[in-house]
Amino acid sequence: MFRKKTIDVMIMRMAEVYLIAAEASVRLNKGDAAGYINVLRTRAGAGTVSESQVDLNYVFDEYARELCGECSRWYLLKRNGAFETRLASYNKRAAESFKKDFYLRPIPTKYLEAINNPAEFGQNPGY
Repeated sequence: MFRKKTIDVMIMRMAEVYLIAAEASVRLNKGDAAGYINVLRTRAGAGTVSESQVDLNYVFDEYARELCGECSRWYLLKRNGAFETRLASYNKRAAESFKKDFYLRPIPTKYLEAINNPAEFGQNPGY
C-alpha cells in the first residue's frame, strides 16, 4: 500500500515577523520598535508612528489591525499572558468566562483516541 508523505508547515506572513521584532524591541527597550511598525503602516497607506507612541499595548493593537482574522493573536496574547487584561478592556463578555486553563487548548478527542496510551498522555487541565 502506498502512503503519501505529509509535512507539517507553519505559515506566517512577513508582517508577523515585523510585529514580533517590534514586540521584542519594546521588551528589550531597544528604541527601534516604531521602525518595524512603520514598514507595515507605510505599506498599508497608514500614517507612521513615533517611537514614543509605541509600547506593548500599541504593538498588540497593531497585531489586531494587521493580522485581523488570521488566528495568530491567540499566540501573541498567550505568549505575553495578556488575555485577562486585553479581554477586560476590549471584550468584557469574554472576560467574564475566561479561565487561566484556557491558556492551554483542549487536545481533540480524535487524537487521544488514535494513540495507544491516551490516559498516560492525558488531556490538558480544565477540559
